[in-house]
Amino acid sequence: EPVINMHDSSLIDTVYTFSNSNNKIQIYRARHTDFIITFDVIESKYSLTGNVNTGITKEQFIKKFQIDKSISNIVQIVNSDKSMKLMFYFENNKLKRIKSDFYID
Repeated sequence: EPVINMHDSSLIDTVYTFSNSNNKIQIYRARHTDFIITFDVIESKYSLTGNVNTGITKEQFIKKFQIDKSISNIVQIVNSDKSMKLMFYFENNKLKRIKSDFYID
């Protein structure tokens, strides 16, 4: 899907959407870079850096993120400038869904 670049309206960028009934991944392609703008998955074949994917246990998740306390069934991780938020949804002590919210600027 073509989109007008928000910083230079003479440039046309592209949003690629890959989806099925369980997953949606969108990649924004600008002139010199590509980045993920949507990552909403429940299938374990799609993973984040560090092999964080659905199906891992809460214990594995806690170790990967070096969390020193117990966690609820919904965990939110936000970067320092709040441009990226990841939501992790657990069910029966296993990661069931990963959902992103990325701010594009």
